[in-house]
Amino acid sequence: MIHFALLALPESLLLTTDSERRSWKIAHPRHRTPAAGLRQGTANARALRHWIAVKPWCRYVCSMAHKLVAFAAWAAFGLICLVTLSPIGSRPETGSVGLERFLAYALLGALFIISYPRQYVRLAIFVVVLAMGLEALQQLTPDRHGRLTDALLKAAGGLSGCAATRLVQMVVQTRPKD
Repeated sequence: MIHFALLALPESLLLTTDSERRSWKIAHPRHRTPAAGLRQGTANARALRHWIAVKPWCRYVCSMAHKLVAFAAWAAFGLICLVTLSPIGSRPETGSVGLERFLAYALLGALFIISYPRQYVRLAIFVVVLAMGLEALQQLTPDRHGRLTDALLKAAGGLSGCAATRLVQMVVQTRPKD
């Protein structure tokens, strides 16, 4: 998804030399000329490969964005574990407890699916097992109590976050390109 955003940047920011700009203009659909028209698909692919090879920062930016999202997913995982197993007095309250639980696990599922999109089924199972396991571990703390309804609410939130994110990914991938 980040690649689409980078390709939408103005070509003057992406292409630094005149020869790069000329090769891109030949391949870019807005700048088609009858002379360059027959092998347009090959020219587009060649220009894109050339652009990625010339601009190593593109791969770096995409890689760093992916790492940041993965870090956010694992940070959310740690925070949810901490808040779920900490004493009830140190638990933050911002409003409706049920909505908090649902949204926290929905965010967790969404971040994990964005971080690891090929592992959809495993991550969905992981989020459900996490919700059930943390609720079971609350039985070990003296001031907390795990309930099946809480576990089901958390699992539903995690699954809905996973499913919504995966649906958006599928729509973006199958969207026709202009």
